[in-house]
Formats: sequence, structure tokens, C-alpha cells
Amino acid sequence: MRNRLSLTSRYLWKYLFGEVLVTFMLGTVVFLGLMWALQSLKFFEFVVLQQVSILNIFKLSYYLAQSAITIAIPVAFLFAIIWGISRAKSEGEILALEASGVSALSIYLPILLMSLALTGLCIWLSLFIVPNGQNRLEIMLRQMGVKTVISGFKTGTFTEGFAGMIFYAEEAENDQIKRVFIYDKREPNAHFAITAQSASLKKKKDEDAITLRLADGSIHVIPKGQQEFQQKIDFDIYDVNLDINSGKGIGGWHTVPEFTYPMLIAKRKETEDSVYRIKLELELHRRFAMAFACVVFGALGYFIGLKSKKGMGSSSVVLCLLIAVIYWLGYLWATAASLSGSIPPWIGVWIPNFVFLLIPLYFARKFRLAP
Repeated sequence: MRNRLSLTSRYLWKYLFGEVLVTFMLGTVVFLGLMWALQSLKFFEFVVLQQVSILNIFKLSYYLAQSAITIAIPVAFLFAIIWGISRAKSEGEILALEASGVSALSIYLPILLMSLALTGLCIWLSLFIVPNGQNRLEIMLRQMGVKTVISGFKTGTFTEGFAGMIFYAEEAENDQIKRVFIYDKREPNAHFAITAQSASLKKKKDEDAITLRLADGSIHVIPKGQQEFQQKIDFDIYDVNLDINSGKGIGGWHTVPEFTYPMLIAKRKETEDSVYRIKLELELHRRFAMAFACVVFGALGYFIGLKSKKGMGSSSVVLCLLIAVIYWLGYLWATAASLSGSIPPWIGVWIPNFVFLLIPLYFARKFRLAP
């Protein structure tokens, strides 16, 4: 009996890995493609205005995939589990395994171990790899945003993507820009509103650098802290130098999602702003919570597959997207509640996992997998 169970176990592992692994890899590519399609509208402007090279398009796609991989992996794993288990259930293979003495818990154990392995992979990616990809993606978009301002500047409209700032000018004559407004929100502790009566935007011929010279204006410093006062600094001439290709003046700063794990820990220790600290706490716990979604989605997909009466096929894609949207909406609500101070950050980020985990736990009791 022991040998039979051992052989059955090896067969079960081989069967489930063969059933799930290929579908999971295909699903990861598909969901990354969907994310790329959603972002392609942002890329379209750069392609039309600047005739971006094929190499840069591949770079953008690579950095986008790198920054989105930890979101695609849990959803693709959910898709693979639902697809594989529902197909095995519809063709009677699950019933055959149960008739051979293999319990529903034994069938789930390989899926659980795969879930834990993917969780560990996602934690490593989200703490060290994804932030770098996110940073490189943002740098390229900022660089292209600066070039877009030069090649397709329009007056009377707010232009986003100018070195990570919002840019507005009332009118332009030749190389002179009149009545300029710039809103800079890159710094975590304060925002800057810059106004100027005139400005000139020039690109050096032999260098990938531009200089924005502002004249006769003022800088309004808007602190994040409620107890701090706003400041106004008047100037006659104010130069903003940006190196387009190296990213200096464009990518020399990081947003919270672009922090690696050591940077997050260091920033959390040194910051005194309570709101910014909450954002850092949310980002830190989000990376672990999103990785743990592999375990939650693996269990959820397993029981959805067992409950299906026939193979779900392509409808599993729609179901996965629906679950992912509901999960993400729950995360956004929990994030807003944490930022408002209603709940601690670590609780808010983990709420969607706790809620979604109740569903497989309910079915586990129904299938007698839990006491």
C-alpha cells in the first residue's frame, strides 16, 4: 500500500506540473501582453511625435514587463489552476484519482507547494528586481516626455511628462514662451508651484541636454505638513538644466514604488512625515501581500476548478480578470482607508488576501479538508 501511494504521489506531481506549468507560462505572457496593451496608449504619443526606434520600443516593453511581472504571476497562476483542474474534473481524471485512494487534500498539496515557490519568487522580484525596472521605465518615459515638449510643444494646454512635472504656457513666440506655470510634485515632503513671465527652452546641438530658463517669476513651496507654512521665493533668472539621455534632472529621484527593499527600510527610518511614512509602510506590506496572493489564488482556483461541472476553457480568462479587478479594487479601498488613518497600513494591505482566503477555506470545510 505504501509503495502504491508513493507511486501515485509521483504520478500526481508529474501530472499536475505538466497540466499547470505550460498553462501558467502561457498565461503569464498573455496577461503581460494585456498590461502592455493598456499602456500602449501612453506609448502611442511618443511613437507618433518622435518616431521612436524599434530598439526603444523593445526597451519600453521589457521594462514594463519587468515592472508588472509580480502582478501577472498570481493572475496567471489562478488561470492555470482553474484551467487545469476544471479540465481534469470534466474529463473524469479527478474522479479517477479519488477512486484510486488519492484524497482531495493530496491533490491540492502539489498546488500549495507551487504556490509557496511562486510566493518566494514574487517576494524576491518585488523587493529587488521590479523597482529597478519601474525606475528605468519611468526614466525613459520622462526622457521621452522632455523630447515631446521640444518637438510637439502646444500652448494653452497642460503638458504632463515634462521631467516628471506638469507644464503650462499661455503663448509662445519663436523660442520665447510667455506666462509659464510649472507644478513639481516629485519631492515627498513638499510640492513646488513655479510661475514666470517668460521662459526659453533650448536644446544644445552637440549634446542631449536642454535648458529651461525662467525669467521674472516666483517659486511657491507647498509643504506636506499641516503645521508648516508656505514659502514664496522670487527670482529674476532661474535655470533648469536637464540631461535627456542620462536622466540627470529627470531620473535622479525615485518614487515610492521604485524603492528597493534597502531603500524602503532606510527611508522609513529617516522620514519624519507621518503621511509619507504610511505610504512607505503600505508599499512594503503591499509587496509581501501581492506575493502571498499566489497562495490565495492557488487555493481559490483549485476549488473553483473542483466545483465546475465542465471544463471552463477560455471563460477562465474572463473569470481571472474579474477576480483580479475585484481584488485590486479591494486593495485600493484598503489603501485609501490606511492613508486616512482609519486602519493600520499592514492590516489594510492584507485585507483583500484575508477576504479572498475565506472562500477556499469555506470549500475546504465542505470537502472535509479542514476540521
